[in-house]
Amino acid sequence: MSPDVEAEDVRNPQSMARILLIGCDSIQSASLTRGLHAHGYEIVEISDPIGVLECMYGMKGAPPDVLLINLDTTIHRSGMELIKIVRSFRPGFPIIVNSSAETVAGTDDLEASGVPVIHEPIDFQQLDRDIRALMALARTVRRGSLSL
Repeated sequence: MSPDVEAEDVRNPQSMARILLIGCDSIQSASLTRGLHAHGYEIVEISDPIGVLECMYGMKGAPPDVLLINLDTTIHRSGMELIKIVRSFRPGFPIIVNSSAETVAGTDDLEASGVPVIHEPIDFQQLDRDIRALMALARTVRRGSLSL
């Protein structure tokens, strides 16, 4: 087992939340899938932007709870553009950005708007905390007690 995935099962109370992985290469995808499964998440992978939008509308199974977008390898559209599209019809939807580079143009703006940017190697305990916090915030927004 790789060092970035803990050996024991550390499932969280929101187990089986659906995480949509977008634009990850096979090595990143395998690592993210193992690490997120260990924390109790269901993983769906999509590389094309049309598939992402179909998934968001529930046309490809249940819609995801969180998007995890890799800015390094997103195909056809930039990850930043895809974030803008998703935010245009789902404001406040939980999004996390992954990048192997420490600095990527526009990520400061994303972080300022509440979109966590994670870098490799991935700290899966921190990623789990980020996912749970974003999902809790999204539930609060959906109930109408907070607007973004």
